[in-house]
Amino acid sequence: MQEKTPEESDGNTRFAFEHKVFSVDGCYFAADRNGDKPKFLLPMGEEMAAIALGSLRQEFGIAEDSSDGQLLEIVAKSLKHVREIRPNDSIPQELLDGSASWSVEERHRAAAHARIKIQLATLLTGREDQVIDADQIEQLVDDPEIKRKVQAAFGLVAEKLGLAPDQKQEVVNKIEQLGHELSFIEGLRERFTAITDIPPKIDNLGRFYGNQTGTWEELSRVKVLLREAISDIEIVFDIVDAQTCEVMTVLRSFDIHVDYIREARNDLHRRFMDWDEIIEPWQSEAGTERSDAVEQLIRQSYRLLAQKFPQTQEWALVNRS
Repeated sequence: MQEKTPEESDGNTRFAFEHKVFSVDGCYFAADRNGDKPKFLLPMGEEMAAIALGSLRQEFGIAEDSSDGQLLEIVAKSLKHVREIRPNDSIPQELLDGSASWSVEERHRAAAHARIKIQLATLLTGREDQVIDADQIEQLVDDPEIKRKVQAAFGLVAEKLGLAPDQKQEVVNKIEQLGHELSFIEGLRERFTAITDIPPKIDNLGRFYGNQTGTWEELSRVKVLLREAISDIEIVFDIVDAQTCEVMTVLRSFDIHVDYIREARNDLHRRFMDWDEIIEPWQSEAGTERSDAVEQLIRQSYRLLAQKFPQTQEWALVNRS
């Protein structure tokens, strides 16, 4: 019988390392800026030594098939979902059961269920119309006629799925689970607005740096790279919406669609982890005046974006006036 890996072993849900090196105060794992080279960071006096996992195994004699060796493999996978890992941390839920290791707010759950309810209501017309606009959904979901149609739709869905009338609760349960999975997409959709709010601020800053060629050119580069990054993310949301807008299609191959939603959720979450270091500064900076902090943020944003979206284009896009 093949030996189970730590995340498969019953009850083993933590990074419970055995080697003494992992008991050093302040040690932790983190990925490099590209997110693809996990390292072990170990305090060395006032500095932190960064050791690649392969070198760590070799230096401390950690066999790949040992418990610690297998945990190091899980560390590499886990850093796609969390920014850092410390010994005895929990293994991310994404690797344990596929659920998310982060949470959403009630408004995200409400938004996801509202989208599904509108879709259910359209079933009674004989076709499923895709309704994506958030304002339109908010207006429709509280309509008494929509509420009546949603209740009637549960029976229709059960019939289409070949279920007996007394099995309607199975449909209700699946709809609830679908809403739960899509609530994370809604949470990410809201988080995305913090990124789409950046380009207007860059345009505004262009007026203040029009006579400062170096900063103005850097602003223009950031704007071009942002356009590429935003477009890539929008495509992911568009595909998720297209793949999940037909309730009957989703319910007929429910597990496949849940896996797809989770993969998209993990993909978007990984992308947004890269943005964490600049999103909050852009939100707090009004973008209405020149300052050292703004110029540092522009340079920081350019470094991040250039690493993820290398380009060779003309940059003169920010309005100087």
